Amino acid sequence: MLEKKLMRYCDGVIFAETSYKQYFTEYKGLTKDILNYPLPIEQNKMQKEEVFTLIYVGDITEDRNIMGMIEVAKIVMERGRFQFQLKLIGPIAQSLKDKVNRKIIEYGLEGYIFWYGRIPYEDIWNHYFSADVGLCLLKPIPNYKNSLATKLFEYMAAGLPIIASDFPDWKSLLIENNCGLFANPLDSNEIAQLIEHLEHDKVLAQKLGTNGREAFETQFSWKSEEEKLAVFYRFLEKVRIGE
Repeated sequence: MLEKKLMRYCDGVIFAETSYKQYFTEYKGLTKDILNYPLPIEQNKMQKEEVFTLIYVGDITEDRNIMGMIEVAKIVMERGRFQFQLKLIGPIAQSLKDKVNRKIIEYGLEGYIFWYGRIPYEDIWNHYFSADVGLCLLKPIPNYKNSLATKLFEYMAAGLPIIASDFPDWKSLLIENNCGLFANPLDSNEIAQLIEHLEHDKVLAQKLGTNGREAFETQFSWKSEEEKLAVFYRFLEKVRIGE
């Protein structure tokens, strides 16, 4: 592993995730956990969309369960209990987009799924603030199961209730902060039921979103990490000059 070879030349190592520290136990130098939380952002009380809006932001790939989200949308549409839309924001390979679009046409989802591609980071927040639920339904592969997706913290920052994969660390985050629901990411019916539950129980949805925002402000903002980073840099500098 290239990282292990390079680490021997480092004065210190910063871990942006605690989950993969176990792979670097042989490193005996200075380390610090500086978690990759979003920058503080003022919550915008902008008008919600006219229809119930689900949002996913990030790389759009099969491992990140784009086909599963399309299946979920199909189920919710067929049940017909309310109008909704799913916004997809982020880069996608053209071959995969073509595949997804064929499935959208097959299912009759043309008026439900909306592509935005890669957009400026600041513009993403307008979509967050006007949405109703943030989706993070990554497939259960080791790299995802053993780390906390930054997207979870962005949804919390935006005051969005979350529906996420039922990975142990993700479940703990949602339960401890009472800010979202979780499901088997491969069970489209279970996910569809959670979406319908949040659309129906607006008091619960509001509570989950508010709890997430409060947890972000007090625990998970980059503001809480940047001073730790500055202190670590200053300490390394002193070590180098022998103080």
